[in-house]
Amino acid sequence: QQIGSAQYVGHDTQGGALKVRVLGRDAQDTQWLARRWRGLAYRDPPRSVAVGRVEQVEHEALATLMAAQAGVRTPEVVTAALGPTGDAVVVTRQPDIEPLESMTAEKVSDELLEQLCQEVSRLHGAGISHNRLNAGNVLVVDGEPMLVDFEAATLGAPQSALDIDVAELIVACTVLVGPDRALKNAVAAGWGDAIGRALPYLQRAALTPHLRDLARAHE
Repeated sequence: QQIGSAQYVGHDTQGGALKVRVLGRDAQDTQWLARRWRGLAYRDPPRSVAVGRVEQVEHEALATLMAAQAGVRTPEVVTAALGPTGDAVVVTRQPDIEPLESMTAEKVSDELLEQLCQEVSRLHGAGISHNRLNAGNVLVVDGEPMLVDFEAATLGAPQSALDIDVAELIVACTVLVGPDRALKNAVAAGWGDAIGRALPYLQRAALTPHLRDLARAHE
């Protein structure tokens, strides 16, 4: 359960793993407040999208599909619709496994980190910012990274949003494997210029609350 939404896992009739996100009536107000806060915090915020519940799940589905079209490894979208009780639902095919951030540093290979940076490069090449790009929204499926949970994504994102994505992921990887490995693999993936642009955003105000808490706990 999150503010404004609830998440469930299950299976389809063929036994495939499903994830279901349900947005209740307070989800619209929650998203509005989040956009207002971001607009006050940054002079060049990501563009506002998705005001209603149906629009929110449709936007998440569209962002996921467009990322997949750009070659990013994402879950398969099953449906995004309004349910019979007025709640909006978005359903994707993805395994019910712990995210990357739950893994120990010893189990996270340099190859995996480099692959993750390459996935993000494809995402940004399509002009899409994830806006919650931390290791909690990355799954490792068959040894390769998969980006999930595109509900906060921005299509046609401004450069500032892409740079914040990079800052978020660099901090998340630093918490996961330490600063030396995080930086080395980001540079190896061709992120030299991206890291330079992201430096002004390496501050707590630019990070998601989840990652701020992790960063504070790991100094």
